[in-house]
Amino acid sequence: MSTRIAYSQTTPVAWHGAYRNLKAYGGAISLLPADLAAGQVVALFTVPKGFTVTDLNFDVTKLDAGATPAITFSIGDAANPARFLAGSTNAQSAEAEADTMVPGCLGFKFPSDTDILFTVGTGAATPASGTLTLFFKGFIDA
Repeated sequence: MSTRIAYSQTTPVAWHGAYRNLKAYGGAISLLPADLAAGQVVALFTVPKGFTVTDLNFDVTKLDAGATPAITFSIGDAANPARFLAGSTNAQSAEAEADTMVPGCLGFKFPSDTDILFTVGTGAATPASGTLTLFFKGFIDA
């Protein structure tokens, strides 16, 4: 399976502002039924080299319309698909939001420009289009 890129390909901004100014990356990403099978990966957005994570917030609509929802998903990167969120069941119920992260990822500094990935663990019993709104907050060190 190939990774679907859900963000537009734009030229990154070369200058990110003053040292340690608060930054937020992310936004609302549409997820399609084809994205919700086991093992599917969607690139949500890119964070720049030197970005240090201090917080993560997300809101997700119900992505599994089955009578017995099964979908689980993780948020991470290519090196660790569950670096920030592992095996979440939040997309099994009506709209859910959270601001939780995997222990130990607070303060993680990206060594290079990195795609943030949505990875499906257990596929949806009955896939339903929906939206994942995800924001990473933090700062950039040179």
